[in-house]
Amino acid sequence: MQERRLPVWDTSVLLLEDGPPGGPCVALMHGLGSGARAWEEPMRCLAGAGLRCLAFDLPGFGETPPLPGRVLHRPEEAAAYVTAVLDAAGVARAHLVGWSLGGGVALHAALRAPERVAGLVLVASAALGADVSWGIRLMGVPLIGPRLLAAMPPLPPEGDFVRVPPALAHRPLPRAFVAAHLDMLRQPWFVPAQHALLRRLGVALFGQRRAQVTHELHRIQAPVLILWGREDRLIPPAHGRRAALLLPNARHVEYEDCGHCLPVEQPERFCRDVLAFVRETAAGGLGRA
Repeated sequence: MQERRLPVWDTSVLLLEDGPPGGPCVALMHGLGSGARAWEEPMRCLAGAGLRCLAFDLPGFGETPPLPGRVLHRPEEAAAYVTAVLDAAGVARAHLVGWSLGGGVALHAALRAPERVAGLVLVASAALGADVSWGIRLMGVPLIGPRLLAAMPPLPPEGDFVRVPPALAHRPLPRAFVAAHLDMLRQPWFVPAQHALLRRLGVALFGQRRAQVTHELHRIQAPVLILWGREDRLIPPAHGRRAALLLPNARHVEYEDCGHCLPVEQPERFCRDVLAFVRETAAGGLGRA
């Protein structure tokens, strides 16, 4: 796996890249409180199967500083950022894989730059409904939110897997995954950037009020795979079921015994499903399931 920095707009974006340069390209986008390194293990699996994998930070997330004086919250800006990163990486067209917040970013890109999107994989995606967990709602509230975002639980002294709050995951998560996220939380921009984004998205006690795309889903013609954990307590699985009915060309799959962190709670199945979807769309076929 290679790491490099891409000059995009007014920041230096961390890009992780793995897999054969000539393989079908998947661009992986992370969720809230996360970064490109969340995708390291899934990338190794997908790249080993022949996909070219790119994972990149959103501004103010992971190891990428925020944009000076700007918060990437408008749908058109989110879409433009994705295309700018693809341009900088030399990619004309890709399958976008978006997890949680990253799913919302991928949806906005598909709506505003459809020529760049070969397909969409929505993993417990945001932007498909206002209802989110009370933890996320409180993170958007002034005074309370920054304190919650700054809270860092200690990493247990031993064990390959770590039990996290059930709102985050139904199963224990790999120790390396949790440790990487604790490192991200220590970045000086983390708390202000996350809180500013939540505020701009209208996340508060009534849920997420802005940047929803449900009313626009009928416009997305690209094939879509929707993956959700049936025990997800962060974003309700009902969002994915409704989206599957509104999208013209979608397949919806729910994982039993799985929460919000599908790619690391059930990594083998996740990689198998994404790989099959990319190969199937490349062959020109996707039907509802």
